[in-house]
Formats: sequence, structure tokens, C-alpha cells
Amino acid sequence: MLRKDDLVIRDLGYFVLKRFQEIEEKEAYFISRWKVNEDVYEAGDATEPLDLAKFIEKHICQGLADVEVFVGKNQHPVMED
Repeated sequence: MLRKDDLVIRDLGYFVLKRFQEIEEKEAYFISRWKVNEDVYEAGDATEPLDLAKFIEKHICQGLADVEVFVGKNQHPVMED
């Protein structure tokens, strides 16, 4: 049912990274609330998760932080576009 350029919004505070990959494969987009127990990394090969609050504070500009990060133990990239 999902088509190219569709936008999927998840705002429940939980998600499955595999679903994000499926959305990307269809060339669609997603927005999701961050899952509190999911680690976030600055690089795909990073060994230590970020202190997300400090990272965002460092990268915020006019109320926005537009950076690529990597989520989960497989370090899936998000915020590519």
C-alpha cells in the first residue's frame, strides 16, 4: 500500500527498525518519535552511543538539528535527506 514519496508518521514512542528499512526501500519517508531505550550513534562504525541531549545541543541552529545519526545495534542511518 505504501508508495514512493509517501510519508509515514509514528508518534507512539516505539518502532521497529525493519519497518523503517521497508519504508526506505519503497522510496518513502518516515518521521518517528525517538524510542527511549534505543541507542543513537554519531557514525555507523561508532562503538559508544551518544549522549543525545548534548549532541543535539551542540548541533542545534535556530531551533533545529538537521544531522544524520545511526540508530539501534545495527546502527541504521536516519536523516539522510
